[in-house]
Amino acid sequence: MNNPTHIQLSSVDVAFADLLQRQAAARADAWLLAALTSHAYRAGHACLLLDEGLTSIIIHHTNAITQKRLSPQWPEQQTCCSWWQSNDESSPLVWQDNRLYMRRAWQDEQTIQLNIQQRLALRDDNKIVLTDWLTSLFPASGAQTNEPNWQAIACALATRAQFSIITGGPGTGKTTTVVRLLATLQRLAQASSTTQSLRIGLSAPTGKAAARLASSIQQAISQLPAAFQLNLPTQAQTLHKWLASDELTQCDCFIVDEASMIDLHLMAQLLTKLPLTTRLILLGDKDQLASVDAGAVLGQLCQGAEQGHYSAETQQWLLVFAGQDLPSSYCSGMGNALAQQTIMLRYSHRFDASSAIGRWATWVNQQAVKSVKAAFTQLPIWTIDASEAVVALPIIANDTQKLKQLCLAQWRRLRVAIHEHVDEEAVDSWAKKCLGQLSEFQLLCAVREGPWGLVSMNERIANWFGLDSTQWLAGRVVMVTRNDYTLNLMNGDIGLCLPHPRLGLRVVFATEKGIRWILPARLSHFEDAFAMSVHKSQGSEFSRVCLLLPEQDSPILTKELIYTAITRAKHQFILACTSPQQLFTAVGRSVQRAGGLSFV
Repeated sequence: MNNPTHIQLSSVDVAFADLLQRQAAARADAWLLAALTSHAYRAGHACLLLDEGLTSIIIHHTNAITQKRLSPQWPEQQTCCSWWQSNDESSPLVWQDNRLYMRRAWQDEQTIQLNIQQRLALRDDNKIVLTDWLTSLFPASGAQTNEPNWQAIACALATRAQFSIITGGPGTGKTTTVVRLLATLQRLAQASSTTQSLRIGLSAPTGKAAARLASSIQQAISQLPAAFQLNLPTQAQTLHKWLASDELTQCDCFIVDEASMIDLHLMAQLLTKLPLTTRLILLGDKDQLASVDAGAVLGQLCQGAEQGHYSAETQQWLLVFAGQDLPSSYCSGMGNALAQQTIMLRYSHRFDASSAIGRWATWVNQQAVKSVKAAFTQLPIWTIDASEAVVALPIIANDTQKLKQLCLAQWRRLRVAIHEHVDEEAVDSWAKKCLGQLSEFQLLCAVREGPWGLVSMNERIANWFGLDSTQWLAGRVVMVTRNDYTLNLMNGDIGLCLPHPRLGLRVVFATEKGIRWILPARLSHFEDAFAMSVHKSQGSEFSRVCLLLPEQDSPILTKELIYTAITRAKHQFILACTSPQQLFTAVGRSVQRAGGLSFV
């Protein structure tokens, strides 16, 4: 390797390797590999990939810079190190297939791998012809895109196994599809010898995503033919709430939305607690940001989803039992069992692929840097009455006037709603309307620290709005940052401070059980949320979104982050930056998380 890799070790990484060295002395290469494994895990990787990239590394830690060179023989020399033995549960690391794991990460990956394989082996192979039901549930064909009806195909395939994945970009109909799938499963249950309805659980990683899932489910049910509307769930809970309850083990079918947000350990917990007899269906966009914590579970499970890789047997089953003609271009003799249960929805109903937002999302997702550069030079500059779908908001030095103007326009609309006269009988409806205003516009920050980071921008916006972040005033927006089971609030829940006509100032939340009014003093873990991080915005949709890029480049800036931000916008995407170079660099950089999930 000609150019050495620069890696910034933290004190945690160094302390971890030092601890192992004190407990059982090993070669210097082993110390370095242990520190690098700790570093990789904290960076979101399931493991340290042991390849030629490790032959020359410049290590930065504790104000020191040291160049380390692993000897060419280190793979053979280290495989027998006592620090990593897969069959010794006391060893803190595990070496397997040219990967070095923290033991818990390895155990979680093994759990996920084995559990999914077991679920895939429990093939139902439904023998009831679904064609008439699918025709009623999916009256519109995929003819407008010259594609097969992927929603109908997803519905059909998910009836024949205990594990399925439905992936697709924003607006491709994942929720619509799963509602029709649940209606189909209920009809199948009725057609069987069992008369009892299926017990179905709905979940998402965050409170906001769960609330949005419930709302989407309710809306989708109302659009079903009357005969299919019976016994369908309308309430969703966070995954953490499900895991904390015994109800999870009672489910016949369990749905997880926004599955891209689920980290390695949480997925392992879910699969461990959920009975193998429970049908599990994951929904999510494989191209969005991966989980905050280690792992990229959905992304790894969906490898090859674009190509399909369906077997001839799957193709024939779809034709006979679902009336769906799957083109041979999506079939392959290389498809494994997981590929047969992974369906990618490809047509967006939120915005057309040829629309400005759709084109930008595609360019970014495909890392078409040249197209992004060319399109950026043609972007109109934002004004208060800009109606274009994608616009630029240039920031010069410390001039924040346009950004302030943008945020104040939203604040004025929110203030009008907040200061409406309301009777106590209508207070919940009014609160819901005020919360709805928050979905009209959202400023998204790419980084947390720095002048254009989340912390600084929340302070600025509070000042622009005439609010004090140390006081509770009407209009203050907050986000819960830790699960609070006492208040039944979850990490990521959004609250708005409102003047209740009888109770005084309260923070109002929209939960799965309706509007809740919380005394501000009872909130213990929260932060202002006038601006939101791109990570926290996952599972949300806003009419207009402004992405604020930092002045300096950062490894956090990736095509997944830009894609996630763009696809939060329904009608308008505003790009605010001091230099477009940060955008171009980010689009050319992709998150490549190391992991060993594989279903051959």
